Amino acid sequence: MPEATPEFKQQLREAFDSIHVGQTFTFRRTFTEGDVALFCGVTGDGFLATEMHFYYVAPVYIGDTITCTVTFTEKDENQRLFHATASSVNQDGVEVLKSQFSGFPAQVRLAR
Repeated sequence: MPEATPEFKQQLREAFDSIHVGQTFTFRRTFTEGDVALFCGVTGDGFLATEMHFYYVAPVYIGDTITCTVTFTEKDENQRLFHATASSVNQDGVEVLKSQFSGFPAQVRLAR
């Protein structure tokens, strides 16, 4: 797995040093149907999430192939809500992302 270059490490140090406690940043974007179509096309996601937690455990590089396995851990019949975990691994079997989420199914496309 490649290491970060000294130049990239310097950029990270400079970015870190430029941010101060109490500083704010505002980002505004109007989402379009095209944005949603692109997102769904890349991720295959048809799930309406109500809560998501991500733990980035290793870097992903251009050219990596990522496989995500979702496990539904709870099904709330009253609220029609699912809870799940997911593990994403690269082509070498190295876990790069752990996640937990809750939400509602919507045109779910699951590979079997």
